[in-house]
Amino acid sequence: MNNIPSWLRAFFGENNLLSLEKLLSDAPGAYAAEQKNALLPLVESALDGEWPIILPWCDRQHWVFFAMAEDERTLQELTKVINARLGSADVAPDRRIYLSPTSGPTLTAETALLERSPTGFIRIELLEGKREDKQAKTRVFAALKEVIDLFRLRPSLVRTRKRPFGRILSDFMLATNQKEVEASYDFLQELRDNGLLSKRNLLLLELQQAGKWQNWDALLNHQDLPDLIRGRIPSSLTRMLLAAYQHRYLGHDALSYTQETPSALRPAFLALQPLFTQVPLLGSEEGELNAWRTWAIGVALAGEQILLSRMPDTLKSGWLQELQHWAELKSAVYDTPASSPVSFSLPPTTLESLASYLQTSLTATAETLGSYAEMLSKIDPQLLDQAQKTPLLKTLIESINRLTAASITGWDNWFSRLREPDADRNALMQIVALESEHWPAASFRESAFVHLLAQDFPPHAFSTLRNAMPAFIEWLGKNQLQLQSATWLKWMDVLAMEQSVSPADIKLATLATEYFLQGPLTRAEYQNFVATLQLIIERCSSLKNLSSLGEMIELFLDAPEHDNAARNVLWMDIQAFAAGVWPRLDHSTRAIMRSLAINVLGNGADSAFPPELARSDNSEPETLLDLSGKRVAIYTLTEGAARRARGMIEALFQGIRVDVNHDHTATDKLVNLAKQADYFIFAAASAKHQALYAITPHRRDLIYPEGKGAGSILNAFVARLQQPMSVEV
Repeated sequence: MNNIPSWLRAFFGENNLLSLEKLLSDAPGAYAAEQKNALLPLVESALDGEWPIILPWCDRQHWVFFAMAEDERTLQELTKVINARLGSADVAPDRRIYLSPTSGPTLTAETALLERSPTGFIRIELLEGKREDKQAKTRVFAALKEVIDLFRLRPSLVRTRKRPFGRILSDFMLATNQKEVEASYDFLQELRDNGLLSKRNLLLLELQQAGKWQNWDALLNHQDLPDLIRGRIPSSLTRMLLAAYQHRYLGHDALSYTQETPSALRPAFLALQPLFTQVPLLGSEEGELNAWRTWAIGVALAGEQILLSRMPDTLKSGWLQELQHWAELKSAVYDTPASSPVSFSLPPTTLESLASYLQTSLTATAETLGSYAEMLSKIDPQLLDQAQKTPLLKTLIESINRLTAASITGWDNWFSRLREPDADRNALMQIVALESEHWPAASFRESAFVHLLAQDFPPHAFSTLRNAMPAFIEWLGKNQLQLQSATWLKWMDVLAMEQSVSPADIKLATLATEYFLQGPLTRAEYQNFVATLQLIIERCSSLKNLSSLGEMIELFLDAPEHDNAARNVLWMDIQAFAAGVWPRLDHSTRAIMRSLAINVLGNGADSAFPPELARSDNSEPETLLDLSGKRVAIYTLTEGAARRARGMIEALFQGIRVDVNHDHTATDKLVNLAKQADYFIFAAASAKHQALYAITPHRRDLIYPEGKGAGSILNAFVARLQQPMSVEV
């Protein structure tokens, strides 16, 4: 009850016979289940800070409902939806928007509503003859609940107010990186509806999504991919497609291709033949060699032997000779790169010569591609316009201009551009989403970033900085880079500037916490970080944030001790939030909170939460399965999380056996566990690939938690149990 907004307490205060305490409590005297089922769906919007909000009010003579939306235009739209859904059979037909409180018994409640919604509210009152009609009230409650659900599900394209583009793109990146499949698809659809992304960039994001989730078949067989690769494609997409071919057809390090015949592999590679008739704009570093090998195999299968001269010199040795022998190509020696097949000293003057010239751009390297853009600037504009009318030539011209335009090549450059007063923040966010994954580690200097923030950084740029955070954190992990603790404090200050805290903000704060706690830090830095987290948590009122908050406190439990008093204060804030929404928590979430309280504060600390009532057939809607005698295996390298998860599962399911494994390699113990366990929970976020390779041959029903913590492990296990046919009979 501590997290209830003051305006909401005031609304349910004087004259309103409905009681929040009775609604949100399981203690004696609380509302019966039937009343809660009617009231809670309406009150939850206000508790979670979501729109629209529809709240009930009653005294001994009146039943009134008040509806609010985030702005004036949306409130007008809500009025139309309410009119269409409710009609006038049960409620008064007057649905105008009130901008000031009315005199009478609802004065205090309406004054509180206007504190939350200055744009006004809609007043809906039961007809006098319906106030004692139970069926009428049931119809109205159900209709208003339906209004809330339908209003939130309406296509974002027709909403009167769209979410900021940068925030949608940020949420998409975070959901995709965290493998939150349903949310990622929803955000991608919201980006389509938003209308600010080109068709090409939307397609690139969709392909990126498939690549990050290793949906190789979905990536390679995408219906729009053949058109996209007719011209030069971004190196990020090239890497994804080559990785897909490697994992799908060639095996580890692209070295096992010789186990297949060329005729067996050729159809799959020729399906995307343009990919193997252009030289990829890749570097020659060790990390790029697998991509070059995969490309060379495709080139050999396509019969484009001359292109093999463009490979890095380190591969022009025995490996290339073996490839030529396998593909039955005539052996050739490649000492130096071949020049472009066609050379022009003067600009082309005919459409035919221009087409030939543009075709050679596909075999140009990153170093020579700029000369094509320079030549295009000298061509007769009328000839260029004529070429633009031919789809293939238009694609080649656009790709040359796009790839040779002044571009951002790393984080240092991006941060500097963001600081410019006229920076196009939407364009900068698109660059981050589409290109930053492959920026080199040398493109970011931590000292330069800290210095930049210490300067006169434009206030409007901080929201873009926050929106780029999912991509930046993902990039740090990929490059195995660690920031200094003082730098993470600056990132947290950016998050703390958000006035309204969303679930994405809490997830980002949790990710930042994980990185912060991994490095060396002082006691003062630890305390400052915790204090910033407290500021953020104060503004998070949604029940959806609780799982991330639990994950966050687990990170502190598993980290070295710096200031347990500060950590405990942070937990007390989370505990107060959980206690305030306790009646709305499911059984497993309550178990998680109780366990965390004990782990943070010691035995008996769970008594801060309301006691669990004895369950009966009609008092507890959530029935836990009888898993007596069943065996559960948990694999994770985070030993503290495994220990806590085991305790939670054993507390929830009497008679169950839980085994934990932390092996880094494929041990006999791990293999036997994979064979014998009834359920196997594999925490991929804290695991070794060697362990996964040992387990997967023996079972295809692994349970994958979203995070590393015990709460994620338990939630994933309970979710599997709730799936149909999840338990053997």
